[in-house]
Amino acid sequence: MNISDLEKPFELFLPITRQGEGGRNNSKDHLFVKPDNTLRYHEIFIDSREKTVFVNLQPQKNTVFDVFVSGGMKPTERSYNLSARIPGFSSCTHTKDEVGYINCTNNPFVFSFSSASTGKIGSHFIGIRLANITAPAPQMNLKARSRKPRSCVRNSGRQKRSCITVKDPPTTPPPTAVVVPKYNETTDVNYTMLVTMPSCVYWSERKQTWTNEGCKV
Repeated sequence: MNISDLEKPFELFLPITRQGEGGRNNSKDHLFVKPDNTLRYHEIFIDSREKTVFVNLQPQKNTVFDVFVSGGMKPTERSYNLSARIPGFSSCTHTKDEVGYINCTNNPFVFSFSSASTGKIGSHFIGIRLANITAPAPQMNLKARSRKPRSCVRNSGRQKRSCITVKDPPTTPPPTAVVVPKYNETTDVNYTMLVTMPSCVYWSERKQTWTNEGCKV
């Protein structure tokens, strides 16, 4: 396949037929948010700049969530690297019948980010809260430093050890532990969350190494 001098990127569609333990959230914890506008936090670890994080967040009771993401420390509603409102119907066609929103080009319940969005490798925190649907959705706020992507994969296709063990120094103050609040079935809103971290790399004949230059999930 000749991919030089393309007028536009080409796409490969690879169906996900199974979920490996390393690529999904296998937590059996009961997931819920409080109605008092507080954030429920989750911590994930990005060990490579080649990986993109996809989060499938499914609120129950037809509720809407505001989501905030930060690298290295917990986000707040005023301090975060990026944000999203879930479900997000900006890519859908609106109808006036019982269906509501149809013809979505993106899954309204999925958002994604990478180390390029946060400027960090290692621990990332996702904060979730009930949205005030009368207020505007939080605006995308990118504060990440610009960094040149580099390959974290050896010629054999395995990740370099340094990409996993060498991380940015801790923030000041260091991140605190994620505390799970007590559940109240009469007021709290349940949700499910699935996290996958695929990556896109290819073999460069010119550089004789694996690279993600010009390639993204």
